[in-house]
Amino acid sequence: MASSRSLAADRGTPQDRARLGYRYVLQLAIVFALYFGAGKLGLAIPFTSSNVSPIWPAAGIAVAAVLIWGFQVAPAIAFAAFLVNFLTPIPTSASVAIGLGNASSAVVAGYLLRRSSDFQTSLPRLRDVLKLVTVAAVLTTTLAAFVGVTALTLTHTKAWSGYGSAWRIWWLGDAMGVLVVAPLLLTGRDLISVYRGWRLLEASVLLIAILVTSAAIFGGAAVRDDVLAFVVFPFVIWAALRFRVAGAAVAGLLSASVAVWGTAHGYGPFVNHSPLHNAVLLQIFVAVTSLTGLILAAVINERERIGEAFETEKKLLSESEATKERLGELVRERTLELERNIAQLAYQAKLLDLANDAIFVRSADDRITYWNEGAENLYGWTKKEALGKSTQELIHTEFPTDVSSIFGQDRWEGELRQRRRDGSQVTVSSRWTTLRDHNGKSAGWLEINTDVTARKRAEEAARGLSG
Repeated sequence: MASSRSLAADRGTPQDRARLGYRYVLQLAIVFALYFGAGKLGLAIPFTSSNVSPIWPAAGIAVAAVLIWGFQVAPAIAFAAFLVNFLTPIPTSASVAIGLGNASSAVVAGYLLRRSSDFQTSLPRLRDVLKLVTVAAVLTTTLAAFVGVTALTLTHTKAWSGYGSAWRIWWLGDAMGVLVVAPLLLTGRDLISVYRGWRLLEASVLLIAILVTSAAIFGGAAVRDDVLAFVVFPFVIWAALRFRVAGAAVAGLLSASVAVWGTAHGYGPFVNHSPLHNAVLLQIFVAVTSLTGLILAAVINERERIGEAFETEKKLLSESEATKERLGELVRERTLELERNIAQLAYQAKLLDLANDAIFVRSADDRITYWNEGAENLYGWTKKEALGKSTQELIHTEFPTDVSSIFGQDRWEGELRQRRRDGSQVTVSSRWTTLRDHNGKSAGWLEINTDVTARKRAEEAARGLSG
């Protein structure tokens, strides 16, 4: 508890608070600068109507900033969105509403994605890409579109041909900004690891091919067929296959940038219709290109992860099989060793059975655990009858001294009077050895008894004759 209090105190030092404050201010400045620059770029498209741009890259910057740095960057988003629109001819009240709506859209998107516990901002899986597209690009952008278009309508600022068309262009423009810009910012770290060595050369060739192809379609060439716009698709697929989500994001951004530039200057296949129709065609092209690259890259990532998991499981399985074989060999070795020990013990037991003396083993609770043939001959009890019984129950030993003094010794020798099965008395010369376990605790006794009954009777007869 004391250490946690000291840690909290260290974090609360003025230097730490100042460092956190500087970091927060830097984050706000970066988000403001990026959003403001992207917003000015979006409004610079010539066929923008009353600040409703068909492509709004600032929306992608806002979503990525909230996912990377958290909700605390929302003031920078709101102020940058307000300032971008305030510097245009629309009313100030509409600029304030647009700033709040754009910031709220990004915050709601970040909240919903962060609330999903399994969402990963680096977009390594197909589910992460689909969540970003569904939540950030499709759902929450409707909030910014509703607030912005409603504010323009209430301030009598006419956009496009009416509320419905303006709302659709605003919504698709924000969605395209999220699809094109957010994945690039979220996978920025992957770009460093992907573009290395020979892959850097391959990536350079790929980017040049995308730029040349896009310039040929949306440049000064007389390309008027809408289908020809999708000639860039093979290069987007190449980027997704070789460089995954980061490569697909870069390819989508480049192709979308050239397409927007060419369409804005009257080049390419999306200039043959009304401005509204051309804007919708451009948005569809950007959406299909970006979605195809991102989803394909995510699918390839999933397949690689499954393949790596399969290889890992296969390796573990082979190691498990090798372990089983080693364990089998060890078990066989231990079994052979145990069989040898059992055979040795059986041989030793036979040797004990050859002895004339009665040899038996008693456990710590005075239960017989071994009974040789000599004991059978001396006492009349068979091994089967004696095992598990107490010695006092079978042979009724009479001790010459206190038995506790005998049990307390490691070795003892002396004469005992015992009883056979038929009730007759027998005198034995007994030798005891205490058996101990690995902890040194008494586990039983080994007792060897020699029948001296005849000798004792002879000695008594001799003493009687001598008297």
